[in-house]
Amino acid sequence: MGINLLNPSSLGYLEFPNVSTMESTSYGCTLGKRKGFAFSRKPLALPPAKQQCSSSLIDEEWHIAYSNARKPNLDVIRSRNGKITVSNISLMPLAKAKIYRTYGFQEGEGTYGSVFRVIDSAFPDRELVMKISLANSNFFAEVSALHALNHERKTPNIPTLHDWFISDQLPPDNRYWSSVSEKIRNAPQFKNLFKTKSPFGYLVLEKANAGSLSNFSQNHISNGTPPQEIWKMIDTILFQLVFTAAALPESAIIHRDIGGSNIMLTAVDDPNRWWYFRVGKQLFRFLRPTVKPVLIDYGSAHILEVGSSMKTDFRFTTLRYRAPEMIFLSSSPSGLLQPVFAPPTDLFSIALSILEMILGDFTAHSRGNKYQNHPFLRHDPPPLLAMKLKELSQKLKTDENDLSLDYVHRTWAGTLHSGFITVDEGVLMARYIWGMYIELGIPNNRKWPGVEETSIW
Repeated sequence: MGINLLNPSSLGYLEFPNVSTMESTSYGCTLGKRKGFAFSRKPLALPPAKQQCSSSLIDEEWHIAYSNARKPNLDVIRSRNGKITVSNISLMPLAKAKIYRTYGFQEGEGTYGSVFRVIDSAFPDRELVMKISLANSNFFAEVSALHALNHERKTPNIPTLHDWFISDQLPPDNRYWSSVSEKIRNAPQFKNLFKTKSPFGYLVLEKANAGSLSNFSQNHISNGTPPQEIWKMIDTILFQLVFTAAALPESAIIHRDIGGSNIMLTAVDDPNRWWYFRVGKQLFRFLRPTVKPVLIDYGSAHILEVGSSMKTDFRFTTLRYRAPEMIFLSSSPSGLLQPVFAPPTDLFSIALSILEMILGDFTAHSRGNKYQNHPFLRHDPPPLLAMKLKELSQKLKTDENDLSLDYVHRTWAGTLHSGFITVDEGVLMARYIWGMYIELGIPNNRKWPGVEETSIW
């Protein structure tokens, strides 16, 4: 039996109780349903004398207005490079009063935040998640990118932005929300929670319900699903991903952190028989798919504006999906190969994500074979290569502080050392580069002008 994408429980996900059939007695209260209670099919008013019976229900809710929730103007925040402090909160517009509920189920944890399932009392039937992070430049980059993509609507393969706000407070310490707050306090992303001056950022998004692209092989190919069904699904997913790679820059967005774990799959709930995609002037039409990939995590996204540069001082993308142009950089600040993160750089990451969908999770190890499914990382490099990369990173760090060098060269050495050739990635970088040599051969100036003048080469 194959996995039913319309039944998330087949993937081992816990499900919320059926909101349309929940009884008030499940909360130890038999006096009726509280007026406005999100899970009630027919909301009923409580007599004043019985208000105390609804206290347990109130304890599960978060009225964000009581937590000083604010929604600042994005243009103003972007003009300040996403830098705000708790002291700025009082000057910002209030967020729309909303009530959120949760059962404390954590969906995931990433570089920029932790994700939990939530319910909006006004829309109890929507499957939503709340991403909680620090309201810093990464948070506002994600909000700005999602706001632009939802406004442009050039692709259906992005998460619907349901709501966002910031606050100087964590969720209240009541019932399930207290467990959420405790997980945030203990999460590695918030290790400097009490030292930072940044408020908290809250993103509420549609929830994907069919796992990540990196687990596609495990969930579908390895479980006996008929090959014709698998390849039909792969074909529709592949087209949507390639189209999305074109739609992002058309919406003036470069993602910069694409990978199999940042592409979620979700069942399609759409009454339309046909889907239309436009790339430039070309219009494509195909039957509505049963599943769609959704590109998430825009904390590293770059919004393209007139005259803006695509040059970067940081690599962003996880190494196993990283394009060669973020690795082979000129050893000289005036060299041909500068760190430019352009749309084709995202496309390389999408290509590797598609390989992961077919071959299996890139992080998987088996019988002593490391990264067995990755085209590059599966090759064992000579120990000397990792040692040379470590020495290179240390030399760059030394050059950064060498006052005998001019300022431009010191700055360039610092950029390479801190943003692209780091000591902590040395061992894995050695596997990646060696695998590229095994699979693709050694590049040269004839095929790739400037590559022989890079420190990595």
